[in-house]
Amino acid sequence: MPIIGIDLGTTFSVVAFVDEHGHPDTLLNTEGQPLTASALWIDEDGSLIVGQLALDSAIAYPDDVITMAKRSMGHDVKLKARDKEFTPQEVSAIILKKLKQDAERHFGVPVDDAVITCPAFFGAAETQATEEVGKMAGFNVRRIFPEPAAAALAFGYDNPGQEQTLLVYDLGGGTFDITLFKIGAPPPGSTTPRIEMISTDGDRQLGGADWNSRVVDWVAAAFVAQQGNTVLLNALKEGARHHRDSAAHCRGGRRRAGLSRLRQGSREGGAAGCRV
Repeated sequence: MPIIGIDLGTTFSVVAFVDEHGHPDTLLNTEGQPLTASALWIDEDGSLIVGQLALDSAIAYPDDVITMAKRSMGHDVKLKARDKEFTPQEVSAIILKKLKQDAERHFGVPVDDAVITCPAFFGAAETQATEEVGKMAGFNVRRIFPEPAAAALAFGYDNPGQEQTLLVYDLGGGTFDITLFKIGAPPPGSTTPRIEMISTDGDRQLGGADWNSRVVDWVAAAFVAQQGNTVLLNALKEGARHHRDSAAHCRGGRRRAGLSRLRQGSREGGAAGCRV
C-alpha cells in the first residue's frame, strides 16, 4: 500500500510519493496539475467543489467560496459559504478527501497512509487539529511533520555526511516562517540525516496571497487615478460576468479539467462527509 506525503497549504496543496526507483515525485491531480487550490465552493445545488474552479469562482461568487482555512486551523471559528457553516478542520478535511481521491486514481488502489506537513510555528492545538483533519478525510496519519524540517531533511539526504547550519526560509501562500537547523551525518545504523531545530518563528497571517492583494490594490488605485471609477467598475463587472458564465458552463458539463465535484453527504464525527 502506498504512503503519500501531503503539503496541506493555505492557498494550494500538493501530494508527493516515492516512485518504484526510490525517488520522490509529485503526484498530478485529476486535472493534470501538481497543485490543487485549497478552496471550497458551494454551488447552487449544494455540491462541494474543490480546486481551481472553486478558486476562480470566488470572483463571481465571493460569498459561496471558502479559502485560507488553514489560517484558522485549531481555532473555534466558523467559516461560511452560501447558507452553510464549517469549521476550518471540516473545510481542510474536504480538501484532503479530494487529494485522497486523486492519489487513489493515480495508484489504482486505496491510499490510506499519509504524512502531513504543517508550519513550524504551529502549536499543540493546531498540530492536533491537523492530525484530526487527516483522520476525518479517511487517512491513517503516520506523522505530522513541520514543513521546514522536511526541507532540511531533504537537503540532508542530498548532501550526506556534511555537518552544516541551515536556514530554511518558507514563504507560503498564506503563512511565512524562518527556521534555523543544524544537520549532520546519520547516526550509526541509520540512513536518516540528523537534524536539530535551533530556532523558529513566523507569521500565520502573512503570505504570498497578501503580496498579491497589495499588488492588486496598487494597480487598481493607479488605474482609478488615470481612468476613473466608472471604467474600473465596468471592468470588474465584466470580469465577474465572464467567470460566472464560465462556471455555469462547467456545471452544465458536470466535469471538466479543473473541476472536482463532491456532493455533500452525511457528517460523521463532526466532519463534513462527501462523496463523488
